[in-house]
Amino acid sequence: MYFLYIMLLVSFTISSIIATNQPHIPNFPLNDPQNNLSPHDRAWLQDILGSGNDVNNATDRVTQQQLNLPRPIPKRNISLDDIDDQIIDIVFDLNPQLQKIVSSHKNAAELNDDTLKITAILLMGEPGIGKSLAAQAIAKKLKAGLTFIETSKLATEYKNSEAHNLELFLNEAEATEGTHVVAIDEMHKLTDHTKQKDSKDMDPAVTLQGAMDRNRGKRLIFVATANDIKDIPAPLQTRFRDGKIKCVMPNQEAREKILSFYAGSWWYSEVWPKWAAKLTDGMSIRDLEGIVNTAKRNAADDNRKKINQKDFEDALQAMKDSIALEKESTKEWCKRWGWWA
Repeated sequence: MYFLYIMLLVSFTISSIIATNQPHIPNFPLNDPQNNLSPHDRAWLQDILGSGNDVNNATDRVTQQQLNLPRPIPKRNISLDDIDDQIIDIVFDLNPQLQKIVSSHKNAAELNDDTLKITAILLMGEPGIGKSLAAQAIAKKLKAGLTFIETSKLATEYKNSEAHNLELFLNEAEATEGTHVVAIDEMHKLTDHTKQKDSKDMDPAVTLQGAMDRNRGKRLIFVATANDIKDIPAPLQTRFRDGKIKCVMPNQEAREKILSFYAGSWWYSEVWPKWAAKLTDGMSIRDLEGIVNTAKRNAADDNRKKINQKDFEDALQAMKDSIALEKESTKEWCKRWGWWA
């Protein structure tokens, strides 16, 4: 009798320990009380559960370890066929070093000499001057594949997700065949994470360095863009030492071509030279595109199919007002926190 009692007590104790150690699985969706999963979140969960399972009734099928896996980010697919050769030529004319890099690769292929290749290129300069476009243009000029990585979108709420997602893209690029460009857009943001210091996440810069070292002098071409290189660690900067290019703002000739390109059939030929001269040297390609698009909307609102001088004047003033408003907003925010004298 006592033996049976002891066995029951042991059995009950073991069951209690197992139940206590069982991970608590919250109801899905994890962060959405409205039970409204995005297509991306649903796809991520079904990768874990299997496509035949209902993700909203999965609480007993997913382990805590699986829930803590970094969530893969949506991939940005860029079709090089959609990038117009005319705007590429404008960017290359402004930055002759880009053409030298393309020529060195073509010469290396003809001579079968990999030492002529520059496989690490860092495009530096102000926002909006065409660095991202130049990275894509290099791939198109070389008729290469392209993996375009937006560093600002790599990190999620999951531990090590930034390094993990970067490694996924890099491994995918390494698995391709032929010449392939890996564009690291805004590389300075790759290392700008207080989050990493707080949560002891892996450093994605180290992940990138490892991939570059594995592929040094081979068929992968790493093209990074950065507004300012001061936030990029010295070891990573060293790997781009021989391929640093300072991209420049459009000159008057380039401004006229850019205005004509973005306006297309909306333009008045006599308008462009005057407006290209009037716009400042500080206008980036992105600024010029924005002015043209605003001018086109102004003309369309009046049911016109051509842009006139007033459309441009209004578009330029709208941009100035936007810049002034942004500066004032930043000033007020700094004052609120005591950062403005």
